[in-house]
Amino acid sequence: MVLQAFVDDSGSDPQSLAFVLGGFVARPPQWVAFTDEWKRALHRPPRLEYFKNNEAMGLKGQFDTKRGWTEQKRNDRLVELAHVIRKYIPERFSVAMRHSDYRNYMHGIPVRRRMKTLEDPYFMLFHEFMLLVACVHSLEPKAVPCKFVFDDQGEVGRRARRWWPTFRNLMRNAPNFDFSPYFTESPPDFERDTVVRPLQAADLYAGQLNRMMASDKIVLPPSPALRTLGPISGYHRVLDYKYLARLRTYFMRMAKKIEDETPGTLKYQLGKPTRKVR
Repeated sequence: MVLQAFVDDSGSDPQSLAFVLGGFVARPPQWVAFTDEWKRALHRPPRLEYFKNNEAMGLKGQFDTKRGWTEQKRNDRLVELAHVIRKYIPERFSVAMRHSDYRNYMHGIPVRRRMKTLEDPYFMLFHEFMLLVACVHSLEPKAVPCKFVFDDQGEVGRRARRWWPTFRNLMRNAPNFDFSPYFTESPPDFERDTVVRPLQAADLYAGQLNRMMASDKIVLPPSPALRTLGPISGYHRVLDYKYLARLRTYFMRMAKKIEDETPGTLKYQLGKPTRKVR
């Protein structure tokens, strides 16, 4: 039996302060029991056909006031849904990064060609999330592979998925440890969160977590829904400026070596696809 992880994002808009991927890991029977009760919680009046955190917080869409919603009813339903998650799901994971840090440290690195994959922080968070899950589970006495399902991301998700063989091979040859048994052979899937209910739980978690990180000057207290999820075993990783600065140093060192060996090879700058390096 494998584990299943369902992951959604919040804050992908570059105008947002932070970009968060959050989700939950459980065994298939736990997800089945969760899905049944989640559906019942959604269908209580005022009825919801699906859950999306941005609709909930904006009192729009499924949470439109014309459908009978108020802030208090919205808050109560979020807590109720969080209790459903806590009842069935044993682990929560999240990774986060500030958009400004990514732009400051990853953009401008010389590259051979335009690399749209690395111009979006999703690519890095996508793989860091899976690695975090593997690292935590590597502490267990027996390796149980995990199947990952992410919310649909369109082209950026398809580009990230194409790196799966390379990523898994790197995990197999990681220094001092083989992480590959903690991943299934099949690559991650992408599904619509309005259809797949476990992704709606991930959307709630990622959205509420991003709200807590939404101020550059203060950290907002956890929402009631986020506090409800607190007892679930949680693992959170922030890819901060220190991590990205080290990564930039590594990439710049590689770029210098390539340029020294073959001058004129690196014609572009990461994040600036229309500007060639002179």
